[in-house]
Amino acid sequence: MSSPPPSNILEDPIGELEAAIRAHAFGIDPLSHVLVGQSYPRTNAERIAVASEARSNKQTPESVRARAKVVLLENEGEAEIVLDQRGYTIESTTATTDLTARTFESFDALLIALSPAYVRAMNAAVAARFAEGVPERRYHSHEDEDEEEPKWID
Repeated sequence: MSSPPPSNILEDPIGELEAAIRAHAFGIDPLSHVLVGQSYPRTNAERIAVASEARSNKQTPESVRARAKVVLLENEGEAEIVLDQRGYTIESTTATTDLTARTFESFDALLIALSPAYVRAMNAAVAARFAEGVPERRYHSHEDEDEEEPKWID
């Protein structure tokens, strides 16, 4: 069994933040996007340099971060967030729930704290998935064909 890395090494914050925005697209406005010009590293050469420095120092350089503008649903406002080695931090917001300078471990946790409309959209997405039903997977045991097969949950 391997142990976790000694520190949180973040080498591609832009890609990670873009993936987080795509994964949560159901609960935020499509105008939400990464502010690439305000993020670092942007190029392959910069990412290689960051990876090298992170390996030698065993930590992410302080300059590594991605910024994004997140537009909330139902005219709740906007937020500018930063992803760095600490997590997701709200730098500024026009939302009624002012959580400026708060840092969250996940993009999901940030959105849940910031946006009641996101929570409603998330609940609707979960309910829709359950309404579709859970596909049944079959387990086959060659030792005893008469045994009842377990039902797997996806």
